[in-house]
Amino acid sequence: MLTPGVAVADPSLSNADLAPTTAANRTWGTYNYIALWFSMSMEVTTYMLASSLIAGGMNWKQALFTILMGNLIVLLPMLLNAHAGAKYGIPFPVFVRASFGALGANIPAMLRALVLQLSSQLNDNHALLSRLYDCYRNATPPDQDLEDCMHQLVRAFEHVYIILDALDESPRNKHRWGVLKTLVIIREWSEPGLHLLVTSRDETDIRDVLRDELYASLDEIVSMKNDSVRSDIASFVSCYLKDSRGLQRWGKYHDQIEKALTERANGVCVLRFLSREFY
Repeated sequence: MLTPGVAVADPSLSNADLAPTTAANRTWGTYNYIALWFSMSMEVTTYMLASSLIAGGMNWKQALFTILMGNLIVLLPMLLNAHAGAKYGIPFPVFVRASFGALGANIPAMLRALVLQLSSQLNDNHALLSRLYDCYRNATPPDQDLEDCMHQLVRAFEHVYIILDALDESPRNKHRWGVLKTLVIIREWSEPGLHLLVTSRDETDIRDVLRDELYASLDEIVSMKNDSVRSDIASFVSCYLKDSRGLQRWGKYHDQIEKALTERANGVCVLRFLSREFY
């Protein structure tokens, strides 16, 4: 549980939104969960499914029984998937880290975010997402299906701009290849209206994928190592050092810190762990 006023080392791993729900706030009981289950099942898509079964030759009893059995079958994995949240109060983004890892969970999260953003721009009442939801009503869609859904959404627009910042912050020996593989897949779509912007430090594995698998030309790679960028980094570092309460005790070293970070930033400035490293 997060304690008010106490800073968390890495907010992306633990914050107020990701913290477990306290026991006092877990007020749902059997009735609430049954009501939620029924509300998720009794919807327009279920009615449409029943009508299509009848149109396919079933009578109303067979159609009703088929839908009831389908919901009962998915009930078991749904309960198992929800057990951790119901018992310990942890949200799904935290629970899924057990399968994908703390950073690996960001890959399906990134795909879901892109799909949702694109879908929200279409005036079709989220038709593609509704079909995806019907296929995985009580489970997380696999990455392949998310990629296919995203591809269809991209085709629905004249121009789509995707910006992925700080690719190098994805750990090299853990989940970076998953992100790079996703970029390769997106590039292979060869959609003329898709514009992809990726920022990163100049690291060997990323450079190799850019050259050998993404087939990025020299015109498509823009170096951020120049005097203007160095000046911006120096200004940012200087302001950060002045405003950070945790670094006030190191005031006499501020000039040295600013110089070292500016010179070694290599075109990118990273201050994520700065205050923690000096304690």
